[in-house]
Amino acid sequence: MPIRKPNKSYKELRAAISGDSGMLDVADTEPVSDQASKSIPPQLKSESPYPKTANVTPASGAPDQPAPKPTPDKRTQRAKPLVAQAEDSMVIRVTMRPPKRGLSKEYDDITDFANEATALKTILTRALAFVSNPDDMVLNRTKSFYESVAGEPFRSRRVVSLTILNAIRSEYDPLDILTDHAFGQTVTDVIVSTYFSRKISTK
Repeated sequence: MPIRKPNKSYKELRAAISGDSGMLDVADTEPVSDQASKSIPPQLKSESPYPKTANVTPASGAPDQPAPKPTPDKRTQRAKPLVAQAEDSMVIRVTMRPPKRGLSKEYDDITDFANEATALKTILTRALAFVSNPDDMVLNRTKSFYESVAGEPFRSRRVVSLTILNAIRSEYDPLDILTDHAFGQTVTDVIVSTYFSRKISTK
């Protein structure tokens, strides 16, 4: 069937439908976005597409809490130095060699009663306490020290007066070339030899 051409124009037909022959329908002139916004319910327009987050306000006037201090170890608090050191003294390494039997009755008696290690420790402690004046020491590089024998020496750290150390160094190490170990050995030999000789001479 052939398509018939209408007797009225397009504008006239739209005017007849809208009831106003002189103007177009308002819907023809409004943007699409306005039309879409009218179709959205009012209660949904106020809602944001992003989730709401609570406003966190920092407390004002609250002082910053300092970090807790570490609690010191009780073992560290109880720790004390093994040797007391005066201002006019110095801690050095000492090494006492076992003396020949018969050289000191005191040493032999302690060895027989206890053992060699105890005798070495006891004699060294007594010798250090006995020799307090450099004038009492036997200082002679040409003279040998007390006669020793093979055995395990006694090694320790002891406090010695600087006056004693300076007197021994001026005689046995004036150029300061001995190592700490060698000088400590020399100091021990001088003090123990002096102790043995003084003890023998007072009998």
